[in-house]
Amino acid sequence: MQDEIYLTKTQKPSSRLPPGWLDCPASGREIGRIIPSKVPLDETFNYCVLPGKRYSLRQVLHQQKVLGRKLGMVIDLTNTTRYYSSSEWRKEDIKHVKIPCKGRDAVPDNESCHLFVYEVSQFLVRQKDVKKYILVHCTHGFNRTGFMIIHFLMRTLPISVTQAIKIFADARPPGIYKPDYIDALYAFYHEEKPEMVVCPVTPEWKRSSDLDLNGDAMPDIDDDGGPAILLPVCVSEENVPLDSSHFIHG
Repeated sequence: MQDEIYLTKTQKPSSRLPPGWLDCPASGREIGRIIPSKVPLDETFNYCVLPGKRYSLRQVLHQQKVLGRKLGMVIDLTNTTRYYSSSEWRKEDIKHVKIPCKGRDAVPDNESCHLFVYEVSQFLVRQKDVKKYILVHCTHGFNRTGFMIIHFLMRTLPISVTQAIKIFADARPPGIYKPDYIDALYAFYHEEKPEMVVCPVTPEWKRSSDLDLNGDAMPDIDDDGGPAILLPVCVSEENVPLDSSHFIHG
């Protein structure tokens, strides 16, 4: 962990590992056809990542092939383009969708959530007869990723926020660990948060990476400095299918 902090502090911003990335679990179990994941890093990061810790497009495709899955789309929720080139996914005939969301001090906005639900829904409709999967990632694959997946579950299944949060947490333990994200979900769907719902403790790999060797807060490098800007996409309620039986049962 100390080596990771040193590397993060001394690397140039363009080649710096995201804090906590090395020890963060690569991906979670599938939720329907959605796979929550941390950001795959392109091969230019290999010089500072041991072979056993590498997680790039190559590793993603290999892991999914071993599991008998074929990816058809990747949704990138990071607010930067420095981790990999989206063209690498397209070369593999995998659609890449960029929905930039800030990672600190804010939850994804409504427009971003609507776009996520639209993209996933349209993909599942188009792939109804061909079982392809969707890889969804932010930096670590927990808060922004979980927030978006839960929005999709809430809009396509007859379940409560509590149930949706548990579905994600079971697939990607410990689930969303930012209290404001959990509170925002209950507020959006006008549900009262039960007393039994307790925000998970921040994982050790994330707690340790938030501070540098002097105990100071690490900078947010998952941000290119500007506001998160979405490409215009027409999203309406009729675009989002409510019958998601094909999503759950494949």
